Amino acid sequence: MNSVLRVITAYDYECIIAVDIPTGCFKTHTGGSHCILLPEQGDLEEQVRSAADCFVLPEDRQEYLEKMSLPAIIRTLEGQQRPSFTYRRRKPSGEIVWIKVSFLYASEDKEQVIITCCDTTEDVLERLNEYKELELRDQGIRFMAQNLCEDFLIADLENGRSSMVTPDNGNMEIKGTFEEQIRWFAENILAPEEREDYLRYFDLNNLVPHIRKNNGFCTMNCTVVYKDGRHHFVVATTLIKDPFDPQKEYLFAYAQDITRLKHMENKNKELFVQSRRDPLTGLSNRQATEQDINEYLHTSGRDRKSLLLILDIDFFKHFNDSYGHMVGDEVLLFMAQSLRSIFRKEDIIGRWDGDEFIIFLKEFSSLRAVTERLVHLRRKMKDFIVEDTAIPVSLSIGGAVSEESPCSLEALFQKADMALYTVKREGRNGVAILDENDARQVYPLFSQTPESLRPKVLPSAWTSFSPIFAYFRTSSPQKAALHGDMPCGAFSYQYPCFSTIYPRHHIGSTILFAYIPKTLSSYSYFYRNGIQT
Repeated sequence: MNSVLRVITAYDYECIIAVDIPTGCFKTHTGGSHCILLPEQGDLEEQVRSAADCFVLPEDRQEYLEKMSLPAIIRTLEGQQRPSFTYRRRKPSGEIVWIKVSFLYASEDKEQVIITCCDTTEDVLERLNEYKELELRDQGIRFMAQNLCEDFLIADLENGRSSMVTPDNGNMEIKGTFEEQIRWFAENILAPEEREDYLRYFDLNNLVPHIRKNNGFCTMNCTVVYKDGRHHFVVATTLIKDPFDPQKEYLFAYAQDITRLKHMENKNKELFVQSRRDPLTGLSNRQATEQDINEYLHTSGRDRKSLLLILDIDFFKHFNDSYGHMVGDEVLLFMAQSLRSIFRKEDIIGRWDGDEFIIFLKEFSSLRAVTERLVHLRRKMKDFIVEDTAIPVSLSIGGAVSEESPCSLEALFQKADMALYTVKREGRNGVAILDENDARQVYPLFSQTPESLRPKVLPSAWTSFSPIFAYFRTSSPQKAALHGDMPCGAFSYQYPCFSTIYPRHHIGSTILFAYIPKTLSSYSYFYRNGIQT
């Protein structure tokens, strides 16, 4: 027996202890490393206590004393407990080693116990390094779950079992399978209106093919209701292979709370929109208008024409001077509302400067259609009312058609501005459009004098006139008269009326000006009686 133990010790173990149960005495067989410092023979209880005090680390000392006592060894062998344990001891050099101790009966008569001791330091250190690496990864995953994403889940596609890492905030209850986890999530914290779509999306029969179809990575957005309110989430899913069995796959999913990002995104969008809007009218401001038009001109095809219109409110200073700046602001706001209601959504409409507006019509093709819209706009501007008083607003409009080849906004605006100047020179309240050949086409948008009110023969001084807004200071028909010898531009405007006529030719250094009441009888009287200077 002794020779057999020596051979086993030499090849498999560092130390073997044979203990006689009736007497409690032992005899040791040691290898070259002398992993346990016991005498060759002696009383087991006494020597175990001595070794514990001298060599076993304090953290393992109590367990060592309990498990190395002979009664405890017999109970272990007779019971269902594992007949081995590991403890740490310190070598004289100071190095810590791990010793694995195992027990077995030497024979069927159970009169002798064999205790084997094996130095497992290398194996233990290897396992500790693996454990440390796993622990670091686990801590990294937990850090991501708690700081970078809300929940982290891995599911076995074969049996459906899942493991999950989630912050300790009380919002999530961990379940054992993927299906149970998804259903609990949907029924307890998902926004009710999204539950049906969420469950359909995370059905593995749908999700796995969807992931493969999208190059192995998919995301979906959902809304979660927490105790502190609604949160916006993005859930990313992918498939990962088992490193030991490439045929086996796991579903990897993580949920990211993007509520703050969503809020910041919405706030940035709001600030971006505000930076592009005119605060009074809500139209695009000049900078945004220029940017949008330039972008379209740069990207549009050569065969696509466009039309730029400059709209100027006639005598806008009069509204501010006579009615106050609040009424002037109302005029601008009414103008913006009218433009939005008449022109297309894809057209670029902006407030350029003061009472000047810009309309850029994309893929322009018909001047007739544009003219109809402008006529509609002019009629609508006649409906401007302040405190139950109708105050007509007229417009001078200049336009330019872009060439088939790419052109710049600067060149297009210059042509449209030339056309606008033509309208103002001809008496305002009209429109002139320059086509791509710079040919002028003028469209009289002002209201025409009824045929019955037009004089058959005009006075010599009225051989040429333009129908525009004139202004009067009285509504009394008896005071209707023609006044001359007034310095040009020196008269005071107080109230406007529709489609009044005055000669635009100067007589000497004066300009003819008519005080015409709003009544049709006086209007008719003015024409039919041929008042002359």
